[in-house]
Amino acid sequence: MRESICLIARTSPADWKITAFSTWSLSKLADHLVKQKVVAVWTKTADDILDTLAAYCTRINDSGH
Repeated sequence: MRESICLIARTSPADWKITAFSTWSLSKLADHLVKQKVVAVWTKTADDILDTLAAYCTRINDSGH
């Protein structure tokens, strides 16, 4: 994955038929990498994940296991 990101970052947006800008910003590159399915986006924050895990652990403890 790292190699793919580096290769794309070294290209011009025009190489991808993107004409709205001539160089990558970090946010534009990130958006492009997601659209190209090079990387995935985490939609949950660490707090959301920990809250879900805490609720699960509470259910297990309350069930007598």
